[in-house]
Amino acid sequence: MKIVIISDVHSNLEALETILNVKEVRSADKIVCLGDLVGYNANPNECIEKIRQLNVTCIAGNHDWGVIDKLSPKWFNNPARKAIEWTRLTLKPENMKFLKDLPSTLVDDEHKYIMVHGSIEHQFDYLNDVNLLRKNDLFMKENFPNLKICFFGHTHIPLIYTSDTWEHPIPNRIYKLDMDNSNYFINPGSVGQPRGGITTSARCIIYDTDKYEILPIEAFYNIDKTSDEILKAGLPSFLSERLYKGI
Repeated sequence: MKIVIISDVHSNLEALETILNVKEVRSADKIVCLGDLVGYNANPNECIEKIRQLNVTCIAGNHDWGVIDKLSPKWFNNPARKAIEWTRLTLKPENMKFLKDLPSTLVDDEHKYIMVHGSIEHQFDYLNDVNLLRKNDLFMKENFPNLKICFFGHTHIPLIYTSDTWEHPIPNRIYKLDMDNSNYFINPGSVGQPRGGITTSARCIIYDTDKYEILPIEAFYNIDKTSDEILKAGLPSFLSERLYKGI
């Protein structure tokens, strides 16, 4: 089975449609999303409806929880908070309900992976250094001994971590997993708001559960259109500017 792993769409319709139109993505068997469907950008309804239409398996991110008042506004910086408030007023009732129904974690015992947005141990921690990754690796071994992979998002930066080594970003090639000897923490990068200096391309990965391989996917989208939509919606201009900086 080939599973597309996307994360952090953040209401960026142009990026989402572009990544979904990649040949390898279209031919995959399943799509899963690691959360943050909304926030920052200007097309939350369209993005959620696309996800619903494709029956994407999805978990909740911190921005999704912010929109449904499950996470305090104090958790977010000012531009993010304004985008959350705008999204809350903009979402259709059925799309708001979709966010409210999202689980926080999903486990696939058959394919030996867990999906979280930020961290296994603490839901919205950022796994952005080796010490935190090691801590979560130990937590997974102790609490989910049958699992081998944690797919996570939240940092918006592609990453593969195993034991004491991490590749950052994910190498631009097929990456073979050693399922007999290693656990893995894998971040596919962000569809809708890439960081780490990545600007005009949406990112995701495809996990081949038969060959135990990770295929990185990069697709260049119309960033100018996304930027214009942000400004037309009256969202903070910083949210437009940061797309061009990859921050």
